Amino acid sequence: MFKKELDKVEREKVKAVKPYAMKVYAEIISKVTTLKDGIEPLQLEARKLINDNSKKPQKIRKKINQAQQKATIYLDQPDSLNMQNGQKLNSKKHSRA
Repeated sequence: MFKKELDKVEREKVKAVKPYAMKVYAEIISKVTTLKDGIEPLQLEARKLINDNSKKPQKIRKKINQAQQKATIYLDQPDSLNMQNGQKLNSKKHSRA
């Protein structure tokens, strides 16, 4: 009996974390839209979190925090770094033409 109640409480915790995970996912994606190579792993990680209800809320929060840290690392890079990568790609295209 006690085990069933404990499982029910655990499921309720996961249900409480899921909207938070979705909110963080949306926030990360909106911030990292310009970084194509940085956005895909974050999208996959966030989707995995949202779909995987078997994980404990603490593990979900830990993964969310890791994703947020990755996003801030990408966001902390100066725009010049991002532009340099874009310019390199563009300059190769122009040099061939």
